[in-house]
Amino acid sequence: MADRAYVDFEMLFNLDSCGVFFVTRLKSNAKIYIVETFKTNDKQEHILSDQDIKLLGVNTANKYPKNLRIVKVYHDKNDKGLVLLTNNMSWTADTISQLYKARWAVESFFRYLKQLFRVKTFIGTTENAVQLQM
Repeated sequence: MADRAYVDFEMLFNLDSCGVFFVTRLKSNAKIYIVETFKTNDKQEHILSDQDIKLLGVNTANKYPKNLRIVKVYHDKNDKGLVLLTNNMSWTADTISQLYKARWAVESFFRYLKQLFRVKTFIGTTENAVQLQM
C-alpha cells in the first residue's frame, strides 16, 4: 500500500508486472475514463461506488496502460469520501476498504515507534531489522 503523496504510476505498473497487488488513494486531479461501473452491496453503506477505469493523460496513460479499479468509500470520522485505487479486480470493494483502513493502523504504529525511540528513518524493512534498531 502506498501513500497518495507518492503515487508513481510507473512504479505501480512495475509492481503489477511482478504480480504485486496494491491499494492506495487516487489523487484528486487524476484524469480517468470510467470503463465500467459495478453494482455495490446496499448493506455496505460506506461503499459509494466501484468502477473499472483507464488513466488518461499522456504521462499517466503511458506509465500505466492497463485498467485499474477505484472504490469510493465514505469516511465517517472525517465526513468525506476517499477514492481508493487498486490493480486487483477480484477483491470485494469492502476488502479494499478494509485493507486501506489496516494500512493506516500500521502507519500510525510505525509513526508512534519513531517518536517513542526518536528514530528518523528505519534502516531496514524486515521485522528483524526494525527490532534490532529499536
